[in-house]
Amino acid sequence: MKTDIYKLNMEPLSSFAINIAASIVFETFKGVIDGDAQKQLKTVFNKSINTLIINSIIRDKEKKEFEKFLEKYTANPFSLNEEERIKYNSFVKIFEQILPSYEKANRFVLNRRIEDLTSIIKSEKESEIKSLTERIDDLKELRVYDKSKIESLNTEIAKIEKEYQLKIQQLEEIGNASLKVGEELYKEALDLVFVNKIDEALEILNEKRLEDTEKHIRENRKKEDFELAQRRILKARLYIIKAQFEEAKIQFEKAITINKTPSNIFEYAKYLQELKYLDKALEKYEEALMIYRELAKENPRTYLSYVAMTLNNLANLHSDKNEFPQALEKYEEALQIYRELTKENPRTYLPDVAMTLNNLANLHSDKNEFPQAL
Repeated sequence: MKTDIYKLNMEPLSSFAINIAASIVFETFKGVIDGDAQKQLKTVFNKSINTLIINSIIRDKEKKEFEKFLEKYTANPFSLNEEERIKYNSFVKIFEQILPSYEKANRFVLNRRIEDLTSIIKSEKESEIKSLTERIDDLKELRVYDKSKIESLNTEIAKIEKEYQLKIQQLEEIGNASLKVGEELYKEALDLVFVNKIDEALEILNEKRLEDTEKHIRENRKKEDFELAQRRILKARLYIIKAQFEEAKIQFEKAITINKTPSNIFEYAKYLQELKYLDKALEKYEEALMIYRELAKENPRTYLSYVAMTLNNLANLHSDKNEFPQALEKYEEALQIYRELTKENPRTYLPDVAMTLNNLANLHSDKNEFPQAL
C-alpha cells in the first residue's frame, strides 16, 4: 500500500524551486554550513528520496541517478532540459513538504531564498539608479542646463536608495516571522514573495479573503489570533516593499486590533519611526514598553530584554526629536538592564551593552559633550 503522508503534486515546479533543493544538498556535501543544519538537510534529502521509492515513483537503484542530477544541476543550473525538470519535480516537492519540520535546515533554506530575492531587488535598484545617473550626465553635458532638474533626479536617487533599504529590512522581518507561522494562506502568499511576485502575493491576501477567514476563525475559535495578525503584518511589509506606505499603516493597525501583543505594537512603532511619524511612533513605543514592563514583573528572565530593547528604540526616537534629556534617561535604563542580563548570559547580551554604550556616546557627541562621549 502506498503512503499518503506527503501528497504528491506531479505538476512541474519552477526552476527556482529546483535550484533551491539542488543547491542545498550540494552545499551539505561541501560542508559549508552549520553541522546540525548539515545533518538535518541530509535527513530531509534521504526522507524525500525514500518517500519517492515507497510510492513507487522511483526505484532504489535510481537513487544514484538523483545524486548525478544534483551534481549536474549545481555545476550548471541552466543545463537541464524540460524533461529533466519534470522528472525531478516530485523530489523537490516532497523535499519542501518535509523541510519545515527541521528548524536549522529550514532556516538555512530561508536565508538562501532571501539572499536570492535580495539580489534581484538590488539589481532592479541599480538599474533604476544607473538610468537616472545617465540622465544627470546627459544634462551636465549641455552648455546651459537646469540645475533644478539635476537636484530633482538626485532626490529621486536618494528616494530609491531609502526604499531599497526598507525593502531589505522587510524581507529580513518576513523571513524571521515565517519560521513561526504555519498557516496555509500565509504560506501561499510567502511562496509568491520568494519568487518576487509581490502583486500576486497581495492578491492572495486580498481584503475580502482576509476578512472572511478572520470572521470564520473568530466564530469557530479554531486558530490563534497570532496567525491572523501575522497575515496582516506580512501584507503590511509587502506594501512597504511596493512603497505604498499608507496602506502598510492600515494593515499594521488591523494586525494590532486582531492581536494586541507588545511585539506587534513594537513592530508598528519601528515602522512609524522609519517613516518619521515620530509622535505616533513614540505613542506606540510607550504602549509596548508599558506591556513589557508588566510582563517582566512576572517573568523577568523572558521579558527584561524586551524592556531594554524598547527603551533603546525610544531613546533613539527622542534623540531624533532632539529631546536629549529623555533620550539619556532611556539609554541609561536600557544599559543598566543589559548589564544585569550580561552577568548571567554574557555571550547573548554583551553586544547589546556595546550597542547601548555606542548610542550613548553618539548622544553626548550630538550635545557637544565630548569628554562624556569618549
